[in-house]
Amino acid sequence: MLRAKTSNKRFSFPDLLLPSKINQNKFFMKKVLLSYLMMCFFMVSVAFAQNKTINGKVTSASDGLPLPGVSVAVKGNTQVGTQTDANGNYSLSIPQTAKTLVFTYIGFLTKEATANATTNVQ
Repeated sequence: MLRAKTSNKRFSFPDLLLPSKINQNKFFMKKVLLSYLMMCFFMVSVAFAQNKTINGKVTSASDGLPLPGVSVAVKGNTQVGTQTDANGNYSLSIPQTAKTLVFTYIGFLTKEATANATTNVQ
């Protein structure tokens, strides 16, 4: 009678889950690679997410007095905006891609201006 040749060593399910030296090295390399990719992603996102700060003063064209409470916003972006203080001054951190600021005030016409480092509007 022929018998199939069998191995004397038997594997049980928990034995297969035990880490071997090869599996430990693979796991370590995966951690290193993942850490490297996350660091690269963070550096790229920081490079693209830079803002610029715009400062300026809003005054009345008729008498040159400062206008407090004027709304200053980036055109097309309702989440980036501020209001002028009691002296008509404002400071606004805007994305690099922003080109135009919109100034609105009750009783005055809405005015648009290009977003420069200092934007004074009358």
